[in-house]
Amino acid sequence: LLRDDCDGAKRSRSYKMIGIDFASPPKEAIEYLDKKDYRLSFHYNELMREQHHKAFTVAKVTKLDLLNDIHKSLVDSANNGTGFTEWKKNLKPTLQKQGWLGKTDVVDPRSGEIETINVNSRRLRTIYQTNMQVSYQVSRTASMRELDFAVYWVYKSAMRETSREKHKVHHNHAYHRDDPFWSTWNPKNGWNCLCDKIAVTKGECKRMGYKLNEPYTPNDDEDWAYNVGETDINAGVTDGLYSKSIEALNQTQTGEWGQTWKKEFVEQVLEVSQEAVDVESYKKWIETFYNADGTRNPKPTTPINTMVVGAMNIRVFDYFAKKGNTPSTASITLSKNDFTHATRGGTKTDLGKAVTKEQALCIPDALKTPQKIAWDKNSGNILYFFDLNEVSGAYMVISANYKKDKRHRNAVVSANIIPRANVEGGDYEWLP
Repeated sequence: LLRDDCDGAKRSRSYKMIGIDFASPPKEAIEYLDKKDYRLSFHYNELMREQHHKAFTVAKVTKLDLLNDIHKSLVDSANNGTGFTEWKKNLKPTLQKQGWLGKTDVVDPRSGEIETINVNSRRLRTIYQTNMQVSYQVSRTASMRELDFAVYWVYKSAMRETSREKHKVHHNHAYHRDDPFWSTWNPKNGWNCLCDKIAVTKGECKRMGYKLNEPYTPNDDEDWAYNVGETDINAGVTDGLYSKSIEALNQTQTGEWGQTWKKEFVEQVLEVSQEAVDVESYKKWIETFYNADGTRNPKPTTPINTMVVGAMNIRVFDYFAKKGNTPSTASITLSKNDFTHATRGGTKTDLGKAVTKEQALCIPDALKTPQKIAWDKNSGNILYFFDLNEVSGAYMVISANYKKDKRHRNAVVSANIIPRANVEGGDYEWLP
């Protein structure tokens, strides 16, 4: 069925499905687990939140060779599909040899602290389940982000007697996949947590009775108050479909565009990316930068460093493609640091160039329906001109950098208020 169910309307687009091979090991999960560096730790919380995506640690393991043995055993188990019982049986001789089984004294090499711990079945199960489940969620989240239209995720609690009450309250609550909710509530959310999530369209949310965008408080569990499923905390619509359309385009492109239908396909992909922009989540994110009285909050409460604020305009894509410099991603993001720069006080405010809160809330609209688009020959950025109103006699100018590097990946890097009279004097190349 050709359908875009985000708004309930039928579309002449293909619905992308993700194939799952249950007979094969989860490749992405294995790679995630295998590529981790080692970190010796006495207390688990010595390695906080997102750092767990980069480093492998086991609390109270203070010997590198033991940590390596445990890590290798988990990677092997992921490769072979070994369950907990067999994993424990295979690992026990190594733990006995290393003196890390049963009741044992462990010394913190930095403080000299001695603690007697019991390395029993329960502790080993926690180690096994935590690593396997988190690596699985990383793989699952990546797959769910490749779905073109099922951009809403539904939180699913196991709803057992032993399930945490804080987790149960979110059961069957649905949020857009880029909503700040997932920055701290993406399962798993605690030790031996059994919660999960599913991907649905907005239309399915309504038909299934899932509650949309319910109020919530961020997860306050010190060990788990981070986005477990995202290894790259650069929030954004996944560009899998976009990348494939560009690959198809480049295979046949000669001169300006090559085959026309491929350009039309790119346009459809950019439309999907635009539809996936969650303006309401963006507005909630902006609110965290301000106090109740409208003044700037020097310490924003949001844990999210980057938000998606728009999608590339086909005119911009066309401009770059013809120059042989196709942008690598369809989404446009805005980071905490760049937003702070765009709205900072001081000289910028005195000169009337600083963007206000009300203007910042308009950034998604400005990127979606700009009055003008130009290439700034001096900065190398694309400028989006948004007419604030006729009375002000000024544009809000959003500067986006399309360089293919780690820091700038179709990202808003600044925003300024510029009088219309000054625009004509700029060293710009105007896009048709």
